[in-house]
Amino acid sequence: MPRRALSQEERQLVLFTWNSRTADYGTERCLHHLVERQAAARPDAPAVRCAGEGLTYGQLNRRANQLARLLVHRAGVRPGVLVALCVHRSLDMVVAILGILKAGGAFLPISATYPRERVDFMLKDSAAPVLLTQQQHRAGLPEFAGLTLTLEELSAQLDKQDASNPDLQVAPSDLAYVIYTSGSTGTPKAVLLEHGGTYNTAA
Repeated sequence: MPRRALSQEERQLVLFTWNSRTADYGTERCLHHLVERQAAARPDAPAVRCAGEGLTYGQLNRRANQLARLLVHRAGVRPGVLVALCVHRSLDMVVAILGILKAGGAFLPISATYPRERVDFMLKDSAAPVLLTQQQHRAGLPEFAGLTLTLEELSAQLDKQDASNPDLQVAPSDLAYVIYTSGSTGTPKAVLLEHGGTYNTAA
C-alpha cells in the first residue's frame, strides 16, 4: 500500500490531541485538599494503616481538622509558619502532618534518630517557632526557644474541637514542607517545597 502524508486533521490529532499534557487540577491545589476530596467522596475507604491499626479517609480528615484548629488557637499556626515535627512513624504522624497543612502551616520533619547536633542545627537554621513532638522524645531534643507542644497534651482537647474542614485561605504558592539535605559541604541545607508543585506530583 502506498504511503500518504497525514492530513491537517490527522496531524493535529497525532501531534497535539493525543499528546496533550494539559491536566485539570481544579482551583484548589493544596495537599490537604486531596484528602478532603477523598473524605467527601469515600469517607469509609481505608486511608492509612500502621502497625495493625488504620484510619478511614473520614476519620483521618476529622482528626486532622480538630488538630488544625488547636494549632491555630494554641500556637498561632497560619500560612508561612513552620512547625518542626518530631514524631515516630505512626497514625499520629499522618494526622499531625495533615493537621499542620490544614492550619496553613508547613512542616519540618525531624527524626528522633538524628544526632542531637543535627536537630539543634535544623531548629535554629529554620527558625521554626513551633515544635510538635511526643512525650517520649522530649528529653532527647535540644533546648528549643520556641513553643513546644506534645501530641499527648493536645489529644485530650481534640474531641472538643470542630471536626469540619477549616475555612482557612491556603494558597498553592504557600510553603508545604521543608526538608534538609546532607549538603555537599557536610552542612545540612534546607529545601523549601510549596503546595502547588507537590500537589501536581501527587494528584
